[in-house]
Amino acid sequence: MRSKLSRLLLTAGLAAATLAGTVDLASAQPTVRDHRHGPGLKRRPPPVVNRTPREAPPAPREERQAPRRGHVWVSGHWDWNNGGWSWVSGRYERERRGRRFRPVRWEQKDGVYVRIDGDWEDFDDRPRQAPPPPKDERPDRPRRNSVWVAGHWDWNNGQYHWVSGRWERERQGRRWREHTWEMRDGVWVRIDGDWEQFDDRPRQAPPAPRDDRPDRPRRNHIWVTGYWDWKNGQYEWVGGRWEREQQGRRWRDHRYEMKDGFYVRVNGDWENHTPAAYPTAAPPAPREDRRDPVRRGHVWISGYWDWKNGNWDWNPGRWEREKANSRWRDYRWEQRDGRWTRVDGSWEVQTPTVTPPPAVIPRPR
Repeated sequence: MRSKLSRLLLTAGLAAATLAGTVDLASAQPTVRDHRHGPGLKRRPPPVVNRTPREAPPAPREERQAPRRGHVWVSGHWDWNNGGWSWVSGRYERERRGRRFRPVRWEQKDGVYVRIDGDWEDFDDRPRQAPPPPKDERPDRPRRNSVWVAGHWDWNNGQYHWVSGRWERERQGRRWREHTWEMRDGVWVRIDGDWEQFDDRPRQAPPAPRDDRPDRPRRNHIWVTGYWDWKNGQYEWVGGRWEREQQGRRWRDHRYEMKDGFYVRVNGDWENHTPAAYPTAAPPAPREDRRDPVRRGHVWISGYWDWKNGNWDWNPGRWEREKANSRWRDYRWEQRDGRWTRVDGSWEVQTPTVTPPPAVIPRPR
C-alpha cells in the first residue's frame, strides 16, 4: 500500500516540475512585432460609392426595331448602378387606347440627377395634323373578279401608321368607298371605307377595241377579238382568244348597245351562217407584218388576206430562200365577173437583161 502511494506522489511531482518549466520558458520568449509597414499602420476605409449621379447621363443609344402591330416601342434608358451609368434596353408594350407611354428621363435637382420613371398617361390622341399623302402601292397586274382596296393612314399612339391595301372580291351593284380623313372641330377624323350601293350601269361608251391579235395564225382556229367589260364603275379590257372553227357557223363579236340611257353589252356567240363561196367586197388593206432580222440569201414573202368561212383571214409573211434567175410575185386579189378572186403568189423566171456593149465612136481624122 505504501509502495503504490509512493509511486503516485512521485508521478505527481514530476508532472508539476514539467509544467513549471514550460511556463518559465514561455515567459522568457521575446515579443514578435510586424515592422513591414512601419509604425502606426491604419486600415484603408472602403471606397465611397455615389448613390446619386452628379453628371448628366450619356446620349441615348439608337435602337432600331421593326414595327409590331398593336404594340408600342418603349425606348431604352440609362440607369445609375454602383457609381456608373448602365444601359437598359427598350421593349415592346401592348398599346393602350387613349394612353401613351412617357419615357424614362433624368432631371437635375439640388445638384444631382434624379430619375423620373416612365409610365402610361392619359392624353388626347386625336390627330391635329393632316395625314401624309397616300402611298402608291397598286399592283401591276389586276386580279380577275376582284377590286383593289387602296391602303390608308391610321392613327395609333400619337402618330400615323400606314395600313397596306388588299384585294377584295367584287360585289355586284356595289362599289368600294375608300378611307378618307376629314377635319372636324380642330381634329382629323377617319371615315372608314365600305361597300356602298350604286347604279353601276355605264353611261359613257366604251373605248375603242385594242388590237391584240397575234401575228401568227393558228390552223383551223379563228381569233375571237377581245372586248371591254364594265366592272366596279369602270371599263376593263378582256383579252382575245383562239377558238376552233365550227363548220357552218361564225363568231359574232361582243358589242355595246345604248338602251334607256345606258350602254348594255351584247355578248359574242357562235351563230349559224352559210358562208359566201367568194367575197363580193375588196379585201382589207394589207397588214404590216413584223419581220425577223434579214436573212442572207432569202427573200421576204409578204402576207396576204385569205377568204375562209365567210370571213377575211390574214396569213402573215415569211422568209423564202432565193431561187436563181427567179423572183417572187406576191399574192393579190382581182375582181372578175363581179366577184373577187385570189391570184396565188409564185416564183416566176426572170430572164437576165443583157446589156449591149457601147458603140464604138470613130476617131476624127
